[in-house]
Amino acid sequence: MTTKINMKIDALDDSIAQVEGIESLRIKLERLLEAIFPCENVEELEEATNRAMTFYYFGIEDHLGDALYEYVHLYDWKQRDIGEFFKENCPYDIGSAKHKEEEARQGKKLTLDELIAQAPDA
Repeated sequence: MTTKINMKIDALDDSIAQVEGIESLRIKLERLLEAIFPCENVEELEEATNRAMTFYYFGIEDHLGDALYEYVHLYDWKQRDIGEFFKENCPYDIGSAKHKEEEARQGKKLTLDELIAQAPDA
């Protein structure tokens, strides 16, 4: 086979490995949520797992882990509510807030002309 075809095969293998990894993550995350929350409704658990996966997609999984850990310590099994947990810990709100914090830390974004003007002469 040619190098070009081998590169395409390698790219597909990488994609398959990524998808398998994501599915493994989803399964383990669902098991974790089942261990933390009393949830008899399968659809509610699937929705919660999807929300939890969003934390990973946004790169804010540390917040999810910390919030779940705190939740387990604060509430008895019978008091835990998966819907309430995700209302208080919405990945979209948390991800948006984190994005705004990062933008504020970085300051004003420069235009291309401003970047060029700051570049040293060659």
